[in-house]
Amino acid sequence: MKNKLTIVAQIQKLKDKGIYFNIINEEDAQNILLDKTYLFKLFYFRKSFMKNIDGSYNVEFACLSDLASIDMEMRYTLLQLTLDIEHSLKVLLNKYLSMIPNEDGYNIIDQFIDKTNITKRDIFKYKMNKNEVYPEWEKFYQNTPYWVAFEIMSFYHFEKFVTFYYETSKNRIFKLASNQLVLVRNIRNSCAHNSVINVPLFDDTNVTAELNSYFSLHNIEVHFKQSKPFIDIATLLMIHNKYCNQSIKNRASSNLQRLLQRLSLNRDYYDSYNYIIKYIDSISKVINHYIEINTCE
Repeated sequence: MKNKLTIVAQIQKLKDKGIYFNIINEEDAQNILLDKTYLFKLFYFRKSFMKNIDGSYNVEFACLSDLASIDMEMRYTLLQLTLDIEHSLKVLLNKYLSMIPNEDGYNIIDQFIDKTNITKRDIFKYKMNKNEVYPEWEKFYQNTPYWVAFEIMSFYHFEKFVTFYYETSKNRIFKLASNQLVLVRNIRNSCAHNSVINVPLFDDTNVTAELNSYFSLHNIEVHFKQSKPFIDIATLLMIHNKYCNQSIKNRASSNLQRLLQRLSLNRDYYDSYNYIIKYIDSISKVINHYIEINTCE
């Protein structure tokens, strides 16, 4: 069991781990840990830096603090984008389902339950208490129309419905969402639970085929190997651009502009970390492109 540390002891722990205080001095760092963030959250960002052989880091406190600040700005901005996507997909599904002559609204949910491992209890999970459905929702439990299911099901189960609908209807407009909505869920969960997004930044992998096609189509020049945070965020922007209406995209562009400015604010902190510069520049290109094509004069 670890002991609680005073602020002074927290600073010493950081120093013992190879965290430096040249850009932000120790006194200012104490104030940051008291008023803006906390050690456990801030120290987590060390995972975006390589360890020395002895297990220590050669990292400025300013880098950890800056990444924490960027991460917070991202969570506020990206959470809204995930909500936009959820709303827009529900509107689109309502549109197509309402145009099917022999679909009464109930049959599609019965098929969904029959062909997946998802149950009525799963759908009503957040409208139940001790195995009892809340009174105002009880009338929908036995016979559940899709418009009610969309209102109450979790994002995870909604994601499963999108996949189910694409596979049964073969409506290609939902192909991208069916394949990539899981990455939107990653971002949504991180934002909603105040979890770190930008870690790790050095563990690169090939971008998805969907992103490769998107980058080629829009002439976005980024390296084909990127970190998982980049892939998740770029996918979120790609899906938002495809499914949301122009009014929503105009608002998103305004919010993303602030994030873009925040990303570049202290870029020089990372001159010794090529992979972080690569991440900042790559994600900035994708954000900037989104803003350029979705900002109305």
